[in-house]
Amino acid sequence: MRKIIPIFIFSCICLSPQMGNAQIKQRKTPKETEKTEENSSKKATADDYFDESGGFKHRLQYMFHTNQGIFQIFGSSFALRLDPSVGYKINKRVSAGLTGGIAYAYSRYSDGVSAATMKAVDYSFGVYSRIKIFDALYFHTDYKLASYERPQSDNRGNVFLDPLDPTRIKTQRQNNQEWNVGAAYRSGSPAWGYELMLLYDVNYKASNLKGSPLDLKIGLTYNF
Repeated sequence: MRKIIPIFIFSCICLSPQMGNAQIKQRKTPKETEKTEENSSKKATADDYFDESGGFKHRLQYMFHTNQGIFQIFGSSFALRLDPSVGYKINKRVSAGLTGGIAYAYSRYSDGVSAATMKAVDYSFGVYSRIKIFDALYFHTDYKLASYERPQSDNRGNVFLDPLDPTRIKTQRQNNQEWNVGAAYRSGSPAWGYELMLLYDVNYKASNLKGSPLDLKIGLTYNF
């Protein structure tokens, strides 16, 4: 009998925390239970969103480029350009997606007596692909349909005025198919980074309004 009493007391001490926890669980109201389940659901959703192991949204890449200067003002000229892109990481080294661009240019011409202005808009749209050679070096190629607007001028560089509005420079538009190939150097974190990219237009012709087959871009990238 003396042996049974200590054993009984020890058993009661061990079972007391478990009984207390059971009572606490039983005391939870339906609202508390619903709130707990809601928090668990939110946590699971957040875990899924930040889970980098797979999923479509985790493989999306974003790029925002411009040319040598995002904002250029030279005397009476102004230029602004933005080339956004969104792509999908097929695997650790290969990605592909959509790319485009828009540029606006303003120039003012004067002969000392009268003045005229020129406003031009360039735009493009296409597809691109990339291969990661090293962590910071990429091979890049894209195919785009591009449209360029430039002032009309003679062989001496004299521009023509719009006959309907003498204060406006007459412009001409040209549509081209571009195939650009080149390389990009990227630096930064796996999330946000910046890069320098040099491309060459294989389809370039001397008669193109583009001006040069080379295109030097700088920009920001996300999720590389």
